[in-house]
Amino acid sequence: MKCWKILVVLAAAVAVVLWKVVPAGAFNPQPEPPGRYMISLMPEDGIRVSLLYVPLVTWDPPTCQGSVEFRALETGRLQTQVPFSLTAGRGTVVTFTPPSTDGAAVMGVIPTPFRVELRASPQYCATASFELFDVPRNRTRAVVKY
Repeated sequence: MKCWKILVVLAAAVAVVLWKVVPAGAFNPQPEPPGRYMISLMPEDGIRVSLLYVPLVTWDPPTCQGSVEFRALETGRLQTQVPFSLTAGRGTVVTFTPPSTDGAAVMGVIPTPFRVELRASPQYCATASFELFDVPRNRTRAVVKY
């Protein structure tokens, strides 16, 4: 009977040691969702997306890689995709001008809203700010920072 108690105590001790030593982690098979922003552009408007990588760790930060996607809001159709790769402390600018509609505003056509998707790895490594600009005059209409 005494041997049985010793075995139970040893098994409990091994279980406690393994519980503390072996890390448990959940597996998430779904990719992280992209950052999404809805922007409505007039036919003469364009948009500049400024990306900046400020790493959370200061020693040997990984390269921030990803893409900026411009999609039609109603259909989800990809208009254009621009890949980027940033090292720590660097930034880049992505410019997008929607396809020309040649007089669509005069004809009463409603401008197409676009969805901007920012996908990056590691997640949230790139911060974005958006500048809406008037293409013919190259003047800034609005700046939005996130």
